[in-house]
Amino acid sequence: QNSRHPHYEEGEWEIHRSKIKELYIDKNLSLKETMKTMLDDFAFNPSEKMYKDKFKEWNLSKYLPKGKARFMLSKHEQRKRQLPEGKDTIFIYGEQSWTIERVRKTIKKAKLANHEQDVDTPYDITYRTPQNVPTSPYSTCLSKEGSSPTQKWTPIPRASKSELCFLQLTWNGHSLPDIEVIKRDARRLDYEGDVENAEKRYREALAGLENLLSPTHADTNALAYQLAAFYTGNDRMDDADKVLNWMSEKHMERWGMAHENTMRHSLRVAELLNEWNRTDDATSFLYRVFDAWDKGDYDDPDPSRVNVSRQEPSRAATERPETVDPTGAFTETDDPARVDYQLGLAEAQAIRNDESAEPLLIRLAEQCEKYPQKLSEQILQARNALVKLFKRRGDEEGVKIALRKARDALNSVLASASMKTERLLKVGIRVAALHVERAGSNIAEDMFQLLGDKAEEWFGTDHESTIRLLIHIGKIYQEEDMWSNAEPWFERALSASMTANGVESTMTQRLERALESQRYTIDALTHQEL
Repeated sequence: QNSRHPHYEEGEWEIHRSKIKELYIDKNLSLKETMKTMLDDFAFNPSEKMYKDKFKEWNLSKYLPKGKARFMLSKHEQRKRQLPEGKDTIFIYGEQSWTIERVRKTIKKAKLANHEQDVDTPYDITYRTPQNVPTSPYSTCLSKEGSSPTQKWTPIPRASKSELCFLQLTWNGHSLPDIEVIKRDARRLDYEGDVENAEKRYREALAGLENLLSPTHADTNALAYQLAAFYTGNDRMDDADKVLNWMSEKHMERWGMAHENTMRHSLRVAELLNEWNRTDDATSFLYRVFDAWDKGDYDDPDPSRVNVSRQEPSRAATERPETVDPTGAFTETDDPARVDYQLGLAEAQAIRNDESAEPLLIRLAEQCEKYPQKLSEQILQARNALVKLFKRRGDEEGVKIALRKARDALNSVLASASMKTERLLKVGIRVAALHVERAGSNIAEDMFQLLGDKAEEWFGTDHESTIRLLIHIGKIYQEEDMWSNAEPWFERALSASMTANGVESTMTQRLERALESQRYTIDALTHQEL
């Protein structure tokens, strides 16, 4: 069975993700037809179960549940009355767009009652007003040079790729494996101090990923963040900002302001600014995002509103307010995406040693605990942030209390979790990791054991998500120079990998090398785990 359906790494799935979506969702092929096409055209041969597991992970669904359809119809009617000229609404669910015509067909087919309801927006649905022109990279080619009155930053000059469309197999004669070689060459040149040529190769690789995958693909994002960090490391902060602004514009063109992917990018930008000692800029950036969101600018966004800049921060972002929340940005909500933003803003203030950070984080933690089914990840993130806050202050008693509350929160969340995701367990692992140094290895080990057991219960003992989580725990111990604690986790991951992937797989051999050398490492030039 393993020979018929080999194990594929996460990166291999991501390479084919857009094609799989095109076949299964856009062309409405059956799963078996999709599998056959992927095998015949790309020699990509996962099992049916692997596909279904990946669809669940990607939230990829071609069918609209009845409850989602009812919500969409109700929200459409409400917005049609509220928006000028009675504009329509487009909904995003399951990695595809749902027009109101499609929604009505679902309602009619299911024979559902047509009546409005006043409910909160489901966590997995976003919506926006349709744009006058298509902006999705999957539906249009790049504009020709000169179509825009102002020249914006791009990975390479626009003229070299103005005729290319996103549905192509090569770019400038390069395939995806060629782009991987260019990325490695860029890292090598960077490592050797050849800044000029490293920059050229980084930008060439980024342009290749932009065209062969998409400007907002996970691999494109990862390389763009790396290019921004490269510029920062060479005292070229303005160029780093240009890269981040380019990414923000592409995310808003593709997804809109309120989509989870755009929000996740914005939070990553704030994290980078904090890492680069630009805490005022990070706080100001997040406040501007909130401002655009609250004013409804996500329906017709102006990307420059939320660009990274080193302008004078707003008063709210720089002064210590007399009240905890002078801007209203922390209004109580059970929307996971909005709470993620609130947490990002509170953590940015904590890094700036703003005295309002502690009451904000406490309030956010207590707010999240009112909605444990919808905000389980955010509960743990808030408790995690409080531990870091007290640790940064050197408040040992505060750390002790915060650790206990984080531990209690983890036990409660895992006991009642309705959304059993790898991401939730990763957040849980971060909570447990804080206990390794502070609360002693025995407490941490008990927490890790609980998380490892949950991974096997939720996904299966030999599922790729379980293997990744086991390795993650092992690496945490390794970073603390506790190999005797790390080794059993790598052994557990090896056993699962041998069952799932076979003894000759890359993952299995990688784990075997780690156990032999007592070190699980990442190559400095390729960024590949060894």
